Amino acid sequence: MRTNHPLLTLAEVEQYVLTGAVDAVTVVTPRFNPFLAVYKQTGISPDKVLQQRWMALRIRSWDSRVPGLYIGARELGLAHPDNRPALTGADAENAVKARLDGPLRLGVGHVVLWTWKQNWSGTAWRLNDAGLRSNSVWDALKARKALRRTGITFNPREVEVGIAEDLREIAQVASTVYLTTQ
Repeated sequence: MRTNHPLLTLAEVEQYVLTGAVDAVTVVTPRFNPFLAVYKQTGISPDKVLQQRWMALRIRSWDSRVPGLYIGARELGLAHPDNRPALTGADAENAVKARLDGPLRLGVGHVVLWTWKQNWSGTAWRLNDAGLRSNSVWDALKARKALRRTGITFNPREVEVGIAEDLREIAQVASTVYLTTQ
């Protein structure tokens, strides 16, 4: 990222945010599996890394320094590709804790989960399993009561069963649906 966008540092972003010209900041986290592999090698848990990331933003107090500023998260790391199973058991629970509970606990207003179902580079990615079948990640999300602070991106062109059925399933986890047509 720094190679392609050398001025996109936290200090530069903060300088712009504090001008008041921004009304919302959405922080995107990396996909979980590659992220997990990198930090397993260092001995630092992904939960701790994400916690430090959100604490660093909270310490900067952008929301109190810029009245009306909305800080949210876009979470890419809970969806899984069709060619790999979703996280299971403790890994699924830990991923949801790190990527949903953590940001919400540290002051993020809303977390948008990518993605209900989306084809990306020839592979279908999804939170649930094909055909509205649940998995450990989906079960962990359903166990949360963060509905008002959770959203999911949804493409009505890429449904599991049908628009109404898919939206009923999404409503068990999220209060907001962000439509996309990519």
